[in-house]
Amino acid sequence: MLAIRKHHRLCVLLQVCGLSFLRRVLNLLNNMLFSDFFFICKHVRNPLKPFSFFFFFLINVYMRDGIYFDGSADPNPGKAAFGFSHIKDNVEVAFECGYIGNSTNNMAEYTGLLKALLYCKLNDIDSISIYGDSQLVVNQVNEVYRVKSHSLRQINTQCKELMKFLNVRVQWIDRNCNQRADFLSKIPGSNACFRNGALGRDSC
Repeated sequence: MLAIRKHHRLCVLLQVCGLSFLRRVLNLLNNMLFSDFFFICKHVRNPLKPFSFFFFFLINVYMRDGIYFDGSADPNPGKAAFGFSHIKDNVEVAFECGYIGNSTNNMAEYTGLLKALLYCKLNDIDSISIYGDSQLVVNQVNEVYRVKSHSLRQINTQCKELMKFLNVRVQWIDRNCNQRADFLSKIPGSNACFRNGALGRDSC
């Protein structure tokens, strides 16, 4: 009887408090996880990587609407790539990642932002928040920091012009809240198919 009462209380608690949470979890499972999971299993060599993907899902159940970007270079400078993810109503509606060749981590981060802005322009998306975990990129495009590196000035100008045209805000977030974009940005650099051009934009 005691076990039945505890089970009943749990069901009531889930119905009262957990319905919204469970709905968001189901949305993520239905719209995001499986396609990405099978892609990872097929293209990423390390067999343990797919399991780390489920941690990103737990963190992102309550993600704010917006576009999340990131970039990576391994080593720095080295094989560089970018990634971004568009989240709406806790569902990933679009994502992109790509290899940009040998470059720096800062250039990869900037490329992630530029690609996200071009995605907004192509799809007539404006007045949206864009999030990144690079303090340098976020503060430079918001003119808090000066752009000292000559190699970053052109892409910085491109980003600021698109930000003004689209009326979007670029905000800094903690790295732990940017796991999806971070994950995407590391796929092309670790996969020979991307680096050799065998996989195109729609394959990621």
